Amino acid sequence: MSSKHIVRVGAFCVVSLVACGGSDGDDGGSGSGTGALPKDGVKEATIHALNTKGGEGPKWGFQAAFIQGRVSSHGEECTTDTVDACTIRLCKEGNLPNPEVPHVYLGAGPITLTGARLPAHEFRAINRVAGNQSSVLPGDPAIYWDGGEDIRVAAGGQPDGVPGFETTLKAPSFVTVTNSIFTEPRFALDTTKDFEVTWTHEGAGSGQTVVRFGQSADVGIKYVSQVASCTFPASSDRGTIPASVLQRLKPFLEASLSITAIEKRTVTAGDWNVEVELGSRTGAGEKPGEYAVNFN
Repeated sequence: MSSKHIVRVGAFCVVSLVACGGSDGDDGGSGSGTGALPKDGVKEATIHALNTKGGEGPKWGFQAAFIQGRVSSHGEECTTDTVDACTIRLCKEGNLPNPEVPHVYLGAGPITLTGARLPAHEFRAINRVAGNQSSVLPGDPAIYWDGGEDIRVAAGGQPDGVPGFETTLKAPSFVTVTNSIFTEPRFALDTTKDFEVTWTHEGAGSGQTVVRFGQSADVGIKYVSQVASCTFPASSDRGTIPASVLQRLKPFLEASLSITAIEKRTVTAGDWNVEVELGSRTGAGEKPGEYAVNFN
């Protein structure tokens, strides 16, 4: 019996903290690492598309990378805890990767997103972790949906890569934070008090608002990373991060913070489970919806 493998298809670079870069290219190809194509083990993939309203940077970004086999072997140890609407994941791993772990980057054929005001365009995965990015689409209207429209995500499939898949989900609404503290790109939080985030939503109020803290540090011979993601209905216009979550983050002294509305669905493609996510964000400056936080 074949086992199921998780494929993460994210709609925004910031949520996974994976840098976007490159341009549309050919499917698949060998990546770093050695050995033949691994027949079993880890299969991972990401497709990130970000629609941004406001700010000084691109309004659209796309990334795709499909990986079979482990990119490196760090002896990673992770724990996950849930506190109210928040999930906290803490990982510790060695600093030196194992160069003998085989892996390849695969393709999934042409990838398309259609619906709302999205123009006809084909994306393809390429053979490096950064995937590919298109910050300007043909006939670029900058804002491709309002929230609540049906968006079809489909991949044509590739015989020696990821099978074709398709799914339809609702476009997430744009949310604008209203706390006065977010007028500055960096601010401090009191870890002895709950932190209530408020926002207004546009459109149908579809999707979930994700408030995400990301942290990392070298501790001795270990590289330590911690992510706290708190998820609330976009239509609720508010969400509370408990003080107990902030206290878990305090030892790192600071964190990156992002606020994005998402919509996601899981679809089966052969022996892969594909998690498809769409996201929307608003803000000002060079990195809308992103902030730096210190903890008191």
